[in-house]
Amino acid sequence: ISLTFSPDSQHLAYVAEEGNEGFSNKGFVVLDGKEGERYDEVSYPTFSPNGKHFAYIAGEGNKKFVVLDGKKSKKYDGVYSLTFSPDSQHLAYIAKEGNKNFIVLDGKEGKKYDRVGILIFFSPDNQHIAYAAKEGNKKFIVLDGKEGKKYDNIYPLTFSPNSQHLAYIAKEGNKSFVVLDGKEGKKYDGV
Repeated sequence: ISLTFSPDSQHLAYVAEEGNEGFSNKGFVVLDGKEGERYDEVSYPTFSPNGKHFAYIAGEGNKKFVVLDGKKSKKYDGVYSLTFSPDSQHLAYIAKEGNKNFIVLDGKEGKKYDRVGILIFFSPDNQHIAYAAKEGNKKFIVLDGKEGKKYDNIYPLTFSPNSQHLAYIAKEGNKSFVVLDGKEGKKYDGV
């Protein structure tokens, strides 16, 4: 089981299990020596960049939810990819209901898609959030809730250090190219 220090080195957290022989084990987070609530399933804990917030994914039966600073979120069929903003003020994650995935940002659910990419990106200035999504056979970037052009494939995206630009690699047919601020660059056999 993983040991996790907060970025400010002031807190230590880990997941532990308890159970009686013949019964299912229960998982729980231990934060600074204090045992948390027991659940059927618990993920590795995550600290915000400033170390003041603490989150993890827990499960009861076939439902998953986020525990942020001791408070439980709504329950979903699945929860993935806890991501804090650089300023530690926002928490985003991917949730699943039925066969649809969507982003939950600060407890608010976004639009539902066939699939959402595993990575969520906040801009360095904390003002923008972007991720890849899929509908049918096409993938696209969602930036601040607005869908970009659809492509055969999308590769990791990145914000510029000043948060003014967003770039990613797209693939259409057998050609790859960089998309910078929504404008397609020259097409190549590979990028």
